[in-house]
Parts: sequence; C-alpha cells; structure tokens
Amino acid sequence: MLVDVSGTPEELLSRLPGKVRNQVRRAHKDGIEVEQAEATEESYDRMWRLWTEVVEDRGVFTRDRDYQVGLWRTFCESGLGQLFFTRFEGQDVAGAFVTVVGDVACYKDGASVRDRPVRGASQLLQYEAMVWAQGRGANVYDLCGTPHSSRVADPEDPFHGIGVFKRGFNKEVTDWVGALDLPLRPRRYQMWNRFGHRVLAKVLARGRSGATFF
Repeated sequence: MLVDVSGTPEELLSRLPGKVRNQVRRAHKDGIEVEQAEATEESYDRMWRLWTEVVEDRGVFTRDRDYQVGLWRTFCESGLGQLFFTRFEGQDVAGAFVTVVGDVACYKDGASVRDRPVRGASQLLQYEAMVWAQGRGANVYDLCGTPHSSRVADPEDPFHGIGVFKRGFNKEVTDWVGALDLPLRPRRYQMWNRFGHRVLAKVLARGRSGATFF
C-alpha cells in the first residue's frame, strides 16, 4: 500500500483522501498528541505492550520480545527507524514503528487500543509519521501488510480490517511477486520444507493457534 509523500507536509495532507484529512484534523482538535519517542527501553516497553495486545487479539503470533524489541532498537539507534505514539489524556492510544531506507519509508509495525477514546488517532499518527519520513528524504511511504488485491474486499480475510484502514490512504493495493527460494542444497531444502519449517513454526507458536505473523 504505497502513498506518495513527496513535497511538503501541506501538499501531503492535500493529497490524502478527504475522509482521512478530516480525521487528522479532528483528532488534533480533540486533543490527541503525537510523540516521537526517544530510543529508550521505556519506549520499547510501551510499544511492546500495545503490539502484543493487537497480535493476540487477532489470533496471530509473532517472534518473542527479544527479537522484536531488538529489531526496533537496531533501527532506531542507527537513525533508520522511529517509534511514534498517539496519546490522549496521558494514555497511549496507538503506536507505530517506521523505517526509512533510501527514499522509501515503511510502516513496519503498529498497534492501537481496541476502544479508541477519540476517532482519527491512528490516521493522525500515520500522517505525522509520513511527515517525519518526508524530512528524511522519503518520497514513498509503504503502509505494507494488506490482503492481496483479489481479497482486499473480502470480509472473511483475517486481515480485512487492516486492509480497510490502510485503503483509507490509497485505494490501490500493490501486489509484489513474493519471495523465491534458491535451493543450493536440494536434499536439505526438501528436508527443511517437509520437517524443519513445521517444527520451527510449532516452537514459535508455543502451543498457540492462529496464523504465523513475522
């Protein structure tokens, strides 16, 4: 899900669909604050709490805390990543982890509380993250992670709700070709596909059911 973030913050806002613009302005007017969090353990803990709530609520599982927080820490401390939070009356409402590599920004991870006290908090968060990405030379902001274009309107898709939110910024879904494997050791590769991958998935799942979310 690609969004053109070239130009100025004002030009970016003017290009966003009218509904999103209204939500951004409404959230700001209603007292939602956006924080660019410092790269501290406290910030990672806040994001981890929001993150685990949303992935568990959707019935999926991710890698463990050391891996996930280690990823955020590595990017943030190298100047290629940033944690954002929207807050209302002193409480975290939503969080996002965004990277910029070259001229492409990526909304890598995000989460929000189920019962939002003010509408538009997540839209305002994304807009401010896009402005931050602009300031670091990004021309494209990839919202990532939607259902395939052939299923984006299917309410039965497990990620339908995510697709609905992200399509608010751009109706067009970009489908990539996907990752391809180059087996350098065919026999070991076959063993991995038949047994290794299944064992690893069970270890990561730790007895939980649901889809794998890396």
